[in-house]
Amino acid sequence: MSLLRRLLNLFSRSRLIQEIDAELQAHIEMRIEDNIAAGMSPAEARRDAILRFGNPTVTKERVAGADVALAVDSIRQDVHYAVRQLRRSPGFALTAILTLALGIGAITAIFSVVKAVILSPLPFRQPESLVHLWESSGGEHYHRGEQAYFSTVRPGNFYDWQAESQSFESISAYRRQSMLLSGSNQAELVLAHEVTNQFFETLGTSAQLGRTLQVSDYDPGAGRVVVISNLMWVQRFGKDREVTGRRISLDRETYEIVGVMPEGFYPTQSGYADLWTPHWANQAEKDDRASWGLIVVARLKPEVTWEQAQTELDVVSARIAKDHRTSEKTSAVVVPMSAQLIGSSWKLLLLLSGGVTLLLLIACVNVANLLLARTVNREKEFAVRTALGAGRGRLLLQLFTESLILGVLAEALGVAVASAATRGLLALLPRAAILPRLDSVRFDSTVLAFVCGITLLASLFFSLIPLLQVSRNRPYDALKTEGRSLSAGKSKRRLGQIFVVSEFVFSLVLLILGMLLVESFVKLQRVNPGFDASNLLTFRIPVPQVNYGKWVAGEKNTSREKLFEQLEQSLTAVPGVESVAFIGGLPLRQEFNPWGVYIKGRELPSAEHPDGSRGDTGIQWVNPQFFHTLRLRLVLGRFFEERDNSDAPPAAVVNETFARTIFPNEDPIGKQVTVWFAKTTIVGVVADFKLNSLDRKPYPEIFWSIRQVPSPNTWIMVRTKSDPTMLAGTLRQKIQNFDSDLPVLEMHSMTNVIADSLWLKRLSAALIALVAVLAIVLAGTGIYSVMSCSVSQRMKEVGIRIAFGANRRNVLGLIVGETFRLTLLGSLLGCAAAFIVGRLTTSTVYLAPSLASNQSKDTLNPTAFVISALFLSAIAICASYAPARRALRVDPMVALQHE
Repeated sequence: MSLLRRLLNLFSRSRLIQEIDAELQAHIEMRIEDNIAAGMSPAEARRDAILRFGNPTVTKERVAGADVALAVDSIRQDVHYAVRQLRRSPGFALTAILTLALGIGAITAIFSVVKAVILSPLPFRQPESLVHLWESSGGEHYHRGEQAYFSTVRPGNFYDWQAESQSFESISAYRRQSMLLSGSNQAELVLAHEVTNQFFETLGTSAQLGRTLQVSDYDPGAGRVVVISNLMWVQRFGKDREVTGRRISLDRETYEIVGVMPEGFYPTQSGYADLWTPHWANQAEKDDRASWGLIVVARLKPEVTWEQAQTELDVVSARIAKDHRTSEKTSAVVVPMSAQLIGSSWKLLLLLSGGVTLLLLIACVNVANLLLARTVNREKEFAVRTALGAGRGRLLLQLFTESLILGVLAEALGVAVASAATRGLLALLPRAAILPRLDSVRFDSTVLAFVCGITLLASLFFSLIPLLQVSRNRPYDALKTEGRSLSAGKSKRRLGQIFVVSEFVFSLVLLILGMLLVESFVKLQRVNPGFDASNLLTFRIPVPQVNYGKWVAGEKNTSREKLFEQLEQSLTAVPGVESVAFIGGLPLRQEFNPWGVYIKGRELPSAEHPDGSRGDTGIQWVNPQFFHTLRLRLVLGRFFEERDNSDAPPAAVVNETFARTIFPNEDPIGKQVTVWFAKTTIVGVVADFKLNSLDRKPYPEIFWSIRQVPSPNTWIMVRTKSDPTMLAGTLRQKIQNFDSDLPVLEMHSMTNVIADSLWLKRLSAALIALVAVLAIVLAGTGIYSVMSCSVSQRMKEVGIRIAFGANRRNVLGLIVGETFRLTLLGSLLGCAAAFIVGRLTTSTVYLAPSLASNQSKDTLNPTAFVISALFLSAIAICASYAPARRALRVDPMVALQHE
């Protein structure tokens, strides 16, 4: 342990000087006593002792320097010896480094994404105090791990919450809208947030340049001002630090830029806003309890939890509902901002984190296997060194040095692997991926520290495992047994067997999970969406309010009605176009948005509306050609016709689920229903088709004609006679010629939209399958190395058995049977672990009960467990069969003389 003490002295020089000083004083006192005993006076005795030992300060520094020099020299010798050992075994060194680098690189890449998306604090002051406030139909509350459907907030409720709640320091809100930005460059639509007073103060973020919005900006007579994002400042203004005070045109109104927000400010699930403008509300808006659209953010008071705030808002919401009766019974829902932002993406990241963690464990076990095999072959070396005086601490430091060199080399390669893996992972994410803050994913100092920590722990682990194996025997035992033992004892093989079982369990969990995810993905690919997706081109057109007026629920808008009708006629006239469909939300790219259904004269015990019963339905704005363009099947009645215009009675088409849910055992044709602001008569029933997701059962849906109820924005679906991408440029130019202010966004074929809707399943299946394949390769290599080492240690036993007449086939069965027993144990443990992980992976606890009931359940197919266990068992047996066959080919006499 002297070397260990010297190593510690490198980092505590003052303590070392104190120890040397104490020891030097002890020697001086002993010399004084000897001199006095020899007849000297006390003064002469002390003077002689001091002269004999010299200047105490110089002596202490010389001894301390020698001690440190010895430690440094010892480390140099250990490093030199370790490098020489690795150079003598290049195959072992290369395998260990590549194996560990693969595990370190994989877990570091995933950690980089997890850190950016989940672990990094939000760019706000005390982000843990920030919450979102939503409205929820039916009074469903938020709980961690659940995600009910939450709607935006009505202005009347927002201002009541702001006035009556006591749990918040401040409450603010914003409304998303597209604004036409024009100027020297080509006009474009930008995403703007109209924010109420104290928005930036609530978030607690200051401007990077200039200022944020202040109270005076909300005065009715104040000039128009705007705060822009860092991205707009960089792209449109070239990082001009004098940008504040400049004027830009938004919706053909002049705004003064007063500030620039820092990079990464206010991430949302829909991306980043381009700019922020003040929103002033008059008294009519403050009393509005019919129009949704506000997104509310709030900051909790110190010591107030979001659960306490939820309890208070329940009381406030009940009082509001009593004072202001509306057709929609809703309640307030408090959601922590971090949970709102992450959403259900934690599931994918948790799955990947678990997968690469198992891969790293397999890699560590593999390297430990290799080191253990080398240690068994070096037992004689360690025994000789111990017999010559080397302590266990000295051996530990030597082994730790060897492991650390392996770890450092693996770390250097692992950093390169992690960098490439991170870029590859980001490239794999499709356009439809909803993972916030991916733009902040980077390989930073924290990740490097994480890698170094992993390397240090792995190196310590690798050095301890062989030392424990060596420390079981006394040195002379190893010297005596060399050349006498028939085979390696059970105790020496037990650790290797534990490694084999652990590798088998880890690999089996990944393999089963990968098969389940691949099976689920393949099953979804075969799901019929209920409409013909071939030759369909889709794109989105946000409608500028400045050109076509502001959309207000329940109010007619002649400009928008004419816009959609003229656009349809213009696009239909393009050669190669069969028909054109309009819809408010693109199929498979929208979430279920429930609205109450009211039927006059229908009285039920559960009625929530004074005029009748209530149910939930989604709303879809479509044109008359929508059903024909998607080639949907008519079940009852008729589809929309051109006569269903603004002068005709409001008509509606519903899907089969609506008819079955709202009108069980009844004919819905001719029935009048009220949904939101529109009272319509059902004229037809369309067959169910997938609007929200391929893995969900259809929800009730009601379709309104945009000829009668204009849509706020629209998706356009064009059916062509051939490949739709061939007409993409022509259609885009046609729309630009029609109105240059109409942007054409997200133009894709419907087949690509369907493929993108499966991005989460596809990415999960692909990455876990890749990790499983790597795990199988590592496990197969590890099992082969362990069995090769085990068979080589049992070479004498094999020779004696064969020399005494044992059948070679029986001896082969004896060796392979050991692997079979280990794989059987590993299969049982692995299947049990995979069952638990599979249940967690396929659960739908992040959905509200009302949505989860429509979710198609992913079952744990037992076939995946059986096939995975058999496949991995076959690999393990094959890995042990090769060294066993090699041992049987050795002549018995050679085997007996092997040592």
